[in-house]
Amino acid sequence: MLSACLGWLGWLASLVFSPVTIGLVVLLLTLIYRYLTRHKNFWKGKGIANKPYRFPMGNVGFEFFKTPFYEGCAKLYEEAKKAGGCLGIIDWGGPGIVVSDPELIKNILVKDFETFPFRRPDFFSSVSGSVFSKMMSSLTGQEWKDVRSISTPSFSTGKIRGMTVILEELSNTLADQMFKESQKDGEVNVKELFARLTMDTIASVAFGLDADSIRNPESTIAKKAQLLRSPLTPLSMFALMSYIIMPSFIKKRLDPTSIVVNKEAIDFFVNISKRTIKEREEHPERRRNDYLQLLIDSRRDDSQARKLTDDEITAQCVLFFFAGSDTTSNVLAWAARQLAFHPEMQERVQAEIDEALPSSDDSIAFDKVNSGMPYLESVLTETLRMYPLAQLTRCSTRDYPIPGTDAVLPANSIVYMFPLAMQHDADLYPNPESFNPDRFLTTGKEMRNSYTYLPFGQGPRNCIGMRFALLQAKVALVALLRKYSLVTGPKSGKMEPVLDPRLAQTQEKGSTWLKVVRR
Repeated sequence: MLSACLGWLGWLASLVFSPVTIGLVVLLLTLIYRYLTRHKNFWKGKGIANKPYRFPMGNVGFEFFKTPFYEGCAKLYEEAKKAGGCLGIIDWGGPGIVVSDPELIKNILVKDFETFPFRRPDFFSSVSGSVFSKMMSSLTGQEWKDVRSISTPSFSTGKIRGMTVILEELSNTLADQMFKESQKDGEVNVKELFARLTMDTIASVAFGLDADSIRNPESTIAKKAQLLRSPLTPLSMFALMSYIIMPSFIKKRLDPTSIVVNKEAIDFFVNISKRTIKEREEHPERRRNDYLQLLIDSRRDDSQARKLTDDEITAQCVLFFFAGSDTTSNVLAWAARQLAFHPEMQERVQAEIDEALPSSDDSIAFDKVNSGMPYLESVLTETLRMYPLAQLTRCSTRDYPIPGTDAVLPANSIVYMFPLAMQHDADLYPNPESFNPDRFLTTGKEMRNSYTYLPFGQGPRNCIGMRFALLQAKVALVALLRKYSLVTGPKSGKMEPVLDPRLAQTQEKGSTWLKVVRR
């Protein structure tokens, strides 16, 4: 037996270390190296400032792994600014540019939109037949135009006005729950409670569900949603980055979604959405004034030649969760933190609320919060200046002569724009680290280039749910601050927060602890 094992091991060793095997391994490694470095000298001699290539991921990926994400963004932005507004890069093996010039940003997002009609392709968009591949964010070309056109009316002023009642009910529940938990524990993690609010809101308006996670964070729906909100593990990040640089013919044969997203949780919400669509189609009397109903109703619109399928409606509802859950709760947490650390500003907001809603019995009317509270609006606008949600990307569909240079950006290249860095540029926003809502009141707002403020993007591919997100944030703060005040405590930390270095989103590291006291 022993001799047989030794013989087998000897054969295996001779195979592994044979000249043929070694030669094949060397050839494979050489091909991989050549593939990863095929564009490393692309920008040399092209008349545009550029960063030196770093193996194996180019210079952008290297910056993001070497430093916290927000520091990498700031460094690239400053280099682009010093270079005149545009910097050549190698992005995961392919050429791209970082743009800091507002006029060039305007060209890319609006004027030359037909050349840059979609964001950076993600791994979801390549998985044919999955719910992710049908999300608006993953679509391109005519398919994107059709779904965007059909979905846009669902976020019109008239449509979101009808959702104010749902937002008010949930926000009142949140305010009382925050106070209750603060009374019990002294300080409350407002970031977590705002996340429960946005989850309950989306469960209601996108899936027709009563999640009740504000009062019961252990509910089934809340647990499933939490699985979707879980951050990527290092293994998931490695798998994602490996997938991004793979050749197209390999990507088409892989489905990476189960590595990055919890399949059980996705299936849960997909099944609920499809079941609800069927029930409402069969029982019109069960209709609700929510996003899901608006998408269902769009199929009855004779002016729309293109009709959304059940899978497409489901995909947009799932996208609503991904795009609107953590993002809105993040904005609310930052705003609450700033108001707690600036009580004089909080008092101005409360005075504005009291003037608009003098009686405790007054409902939070849409017109009051949408356009009748300018200081509250400026607080949220300044919050989004200091803490925009993420970077912006666009992908070129054809060669693009870069204005002001002799360089040409090739088709299928990525353009990076960094709102976090731009909105902390002292040349654009004096004292950028100072929270100053007054800078966004009428006079200052009119003097500013709109392409230096990009928390929701700009142009045809901006955030379709922007008005709904802002309405939800306003209603939540009004419901909270008309009855309670936010106060710092021992666990609140310093006024200058620490950003989480692991995340692409601008989130505070750890929890956001505040006291909630009765006014």
